[in-house]
Amino acid sequence: MTNQRLGDLGEQGILNSIVFPSIARSAAGAEGLGDDCAVVELPANPRGTSLVATVDPCPQPLAFELFDHDYWHYGWMTLVINISDLASMGADPAGILISTVMPNYMSTNDYRRFWDGVIEGSDEWHCKILGGNIKDGQRFSAEGAALGWCTGHSAMRRAGSSEGDLVYVIGEMGSFWSAVLHDLRAPDLLLTDAEQEQSHRALYRPTPRLKEGKALAASGLVTGCMDASDGVFGTLSELGRVNKLDVCLTEFEPSSLVDKVASWFGIPALKLMLSWGDWQLVATISEASRCEFEALARSFDTRVTLVGAMVPGGGYVRSRVQDRTKQLANLSSERFTKTSYFTYGLIEYVDWFINAPLFEE
Repeated sequence: MTNQRLGDLGEQGILNSIVFPSIARSAAGAEGLGDDCAVVELPANPRGTSLVATVDPCPQPLAFELFDHDYWHYGWMTLVINISDLASMGADPAGILISTVMPNYMSTNDYRRFWDGVIEGSDEWHCKILGGNIKDGQRFSAEGAALGWCTGHSAMRRAGSSEGDLVYVIGEMGSFWSAVLHDLRAPDLLLTDAEQEQSHRALYRPTPRLKEGKALAASGLVTGCMDASDGVFGTLSELGRVNKLDVCLTEFEPSSLVDKVASWFGIPALKLMLSWGDWQLVATISEASRCEFEALARSFDTRVTLVGAMVPGGGYVRSRVQDRTKQLANLSSERFTKTSYFTYGLIEYVDWFINAPLFEE
């Protein structure tokens, strides 16, 4: 197939030769393509059903930037970013709208690869493609707007945690940045087959915790929940702020991958585990529900870690060190600050991350 440029096709050519044929391959399906708006049918029993909605642009995937210049990653991550928000509410995906801006010189093969990633993600999480928009511009960008249903249970919210609630992270902690640091600055560090697989999965195929979010919401055990798109630290801090409490961390063990990479760089494993990129859920549970929750968690196909408890305060994350409680430094990927990879770029961010103190001075 000749690798044409998008500028050779025009808008209708792009839609008819790339977008619509790509979406037609989706087992998850599509609805209302070609109309001015998408039409989403209500569930059979709308009573007690809530519609939830989210919108997120897809930043340049780190795997794309460093190791694998394949637009598939943009497509997959456009789904991941939006589906993870639905997961934090305990919602079933109703569908997603996708808007892309593309330069005229972008190759048709690259744009097809973007849709390959979209379709693979939509089928993975049974999320219909509802439509969207295409536009020409100076550089490629992708944005998704996802809709979901919470049926038979209330959507999980950030507010609702109480003093004494336990804090759990659902998903691997620290795998993503362990993978980045290994591949970028420690390629000679030998990993076991299992560690290599964990590293590759975190970097190239991150997964939102949709199934776990739905199970948590249906259980009624969760008092507060967020996805950790900006990092576990940032999520803990936000849950504390919203609920006018602090999070006091307990001791928890890193995976062998995280422990090995942290030791190689001489940094605390906790720094990797509180960073972003692993797409976990962070949930608070009352102490009285602990046994029931942990029984449910054993049915999940990912790690679930008790990381601490909600204590009096106002949004800080603290940890006990040598019989003292110390406040952790801000390790979140906060936009428009020095801690934002998206503002300052990868190399500068990695230098900052390795050398940043774990605790406030």
